[in-house]
Amino acid sequence: VDCGLNYAAGLEQSQKIKAVKLNSCALIAGNDWLALGLRTGLQNAHGEKGASVPIISFDGLEMARSPQLKIQSLGVPLDEMVTD
Repeated sequence: VDCGLNYAAGLEQSQKIKAVKLNSCALIAGNDWLALGLRTGLQNAHGEKGASVPIISFDGLEMARSPQLKIQSLGVPLDEMVTD
């Protein structure tokens, strides 16, 4: 889904995800801010079911590392990305 890469965009997008799809999905977010917005919005909209959806993200920011968030944030050093 094309959307902003920020917390507010994650909140907005989380409201569009139907509860029935949460049983068999994982989400990939473009960055940790979007992932945090998705997590917050899903949890607010769908309770524990929304809180348990796996989210994979990119940045490796400290704020996304809490185990309770269930966000797998991948940090790749810039020099490695440039080389690839």
